[in-house]
Amino acid sequence: MSFVNMAPGPLVHGLTLGEMARYVNSRLDQPARLRVVEMVGWQRSMTWKDTGRDWVPPSPNLRSAEAALAYPGVALLETTNVSEGRGTEAPFLLFGAPWLDPTALDLDDLARAVPGIRLTPTQFEPAAGPAAPHPKYVDEICRGLRIDVTDESALEGYRLGLELVRRLARQDAFAWRQDGRALTWLLGTPVVFEALAANRSVSEIVGADAPDHERWRSERASALLY
Repeated sequence: MSFVNMAPGPLVHGLTLGEMARYVNSRLDQPARLRVVEMVGWQRSMTWKDTGRDWVPPSPNLRSAEAALAYPGVALLETTNVSEGRGTEAPFLLFGAPWLDPTALDLDDLARAVPGIRLTPTQFEPAAGPAAPHPKYVDEICRGLRIDVTDESALEGYRLGLELVRRLARQDAFAWRQDGRALTWLLGTPVVFEALAANRSVSEIVGADAPDHERWRSERASALLY
């Protein structure tokens, strides 16, 4: 466990912050006196666009709702030698590296495997700045892809990330940070890296999590507000 995976549940947990607070609090030996003020007019099926609200970045590198949808997957590239777009105008919607061959990713097949996105080959040059003081490949031309979200309700960000790392790993210059330990640190479990190293398909990896996801939906039910 690390400070980035201390909360319970899957990577995409499906709770509001208030609901997560209720869930965690109810399982403490000494629960806090907690009151969560419910939102009015919000429904769980809504995307950010449905709310009509302006996007307020929760982090300097999450600059749009589209980036937030892609983030659970593209952030997995932080554990590799592929840039996740930090130091550009669209972090987590751009990824690449000087050595990367975008055409080798089979873009048509990738788009079929991950509905809800459009992928376009592109180039970018990461630059250091307040939001990314030390981005990968700073001042180097990176070849990669731009992600455009075409269907917010269809996109599964985590599946996107798994598909990307599986395909990128086939390129000779690809490397895991810390021999894969960085991915284990990020996710809080070695299971995913071991499955990727064994060349298991994304469907197998996601399918293996299905029983845990069902258990999570049951466990979280009492914390739901909407």
